[in-house]
Amino acid sequence: MRSPARRGTPPSQITQLLRVAAIAVLALAMSLVFAPRAAPAFAAPVPGVITGVSVAEDSAVNWSEVEVEFTFTVPAGTLPGDTFSLTLPAELSSTVTGFDLTAPDGSVSARAEVVGKVVTFTFTDYVSSHQNVSGSGFIWTMFNSTAGAGENVTITFVTNSGEFEDGILVTETIIDRNFVAKSGGWTNISDQGVTAPDGAISWMIASARGPFPLLTFTDPMRDGQRMECGTLEVLSTTKVDPATGELQNLVAVDPSRYSITCDPQEFVVDLPAGSAPGEVVVIQYRSTVTDATFAEYPNTATVDNGNSHVQAIATVERSGGAGGTGAGNGLGELRIVKALAGEGAAGKTGPFTVEVICSVNAVTVTGFPKQYTFTGAGAFTQAVPLGAVCSATETETGGAVLVEVSDEVAIGEDPSTITVTNHFDGPEDPAPVKPVTPTTQIANTGSSSPAPILIGAIVSTLLGLAALTANRLRRRAETR
Repeated sequence: MRSPARRGTPPSQITQLLRVAAIAVLALAMSLVFAPRAAPAFAAPVPGVITGVSVAEDSAVNWSEVEVEFTFTVPAGTLPGDTFSLTLPAELSSTVTGFDLTAPDGSVSARAEVVGKVVTFTFTDYVSSHQNVSGSGFIWTMFNSTAGAGENVTITFVTNSGEFEDGILVTETIIDRNFVAKSGGWTNISDQGVTAPDGAISWMIASARGPFPLLTFTDPMRDGQRMECGTLEVLSTTKVDPATGELQNLVAVDPSRYSITCDPQEFVVDLPAGSAPGEVVVIQYRSTVTDATFAEYPNTATVDNGNSHVQAIATVERSGGAGGTGAGNGLGELRIVKALAGEGAAGKTGPFTVEVICSVNAVTVTGFPKQYTFTGAGAFTQAVPLGAVCSATETETGGAVLVEVSDEVAIGEDPSTITVTNHFDGPEDPAPVKPVTPTTQIANTGSSSPAPILIGAIVSTLLGLAALTANRLRRRAETR
């Protein structure tokens, strides 16, 4: 009697069901991934954060730096990603493009981004793990107004908390155009040649008011700069603002009146016929920063007017930056420390060469990489722009068996240190005497090599093993 047939789902139907299920799961996953999502609850402007804004200086001259100071308190319920903002007045321009507000333990509580006049702060995860967060910050700015000397300028700061007002007394004196004058400034105040060095400093030399029988301007470049000959212009005017002494209506001088000799180290502009009555001749040009680790860039030009040689002196300084505890375009301190370790370190003099590279936003700082050569343990101190990240490698180890380099560092107001440690083993033992290996006499086989004997021995061994194995197999078969 046949067993009853078993009923079940044919394989083809099972396959079809699996395909349908797979499609359904895929559709559900796609809907979850691509479905419209509600905007997150954070990333919203928070009112009432800034509690005060003022300028540190009571008075200033035009085109000078003033420090903006502010205080803030973070309201309860503030989330990471929330923001607050501070809008600078028309008279102030930030010298930085971004900075951090840091807590006492060094944690970043908010990051600031500067776009035009608006400083936008974005809170970090710090606010979700701390309560009653408050503090203060600062931003160095460039002051300039249309007000004359003796006038008080009212400046207004706009924030999410409302408006804050302060005042600056303009103390600028009238420029006396009966004397030679020289001035300079950053063409990009937010970078100051740190990552964009080409033509970073703009200079102007102005002669005294004419007439003069001749005029010759000579200007050698100082360390940290290179002359950009293609930017040199010769201008002149007879119009001077009587209230400030500022030159007005500058126009290009006819090239037939002057000759120029220029290279990266120096330029000479010669006007053999001098200047007309009341005329002020102006030389404008730019220089490139070749090393961004200088705190200041001085320049001294000489003007020969046929009657006397007059020096015109000006200095462009690196500005301070911004932050809660400090970050920006001012200078911080980096110490490069060479340490020696191990039993064999005594008396090691290298030389040891350490190469340091610093960058800002992944762009190498002007003047880096730099190399430092040590002839033993010691340290070098290097000025580095605030906010830069620095790391080191050793290119000449002095025979060390191991070199350890500490982690990269971010340059802040407190000194930063990179330590490079070279390890040396103990004094080497006397060179061992090479042992004499005894030789075994081999029978003369007519060959200069023992290879045939070894090969024969190997073949014999293999044949013996094969015979033994065959014999065991035959015995097993006979006993069955």
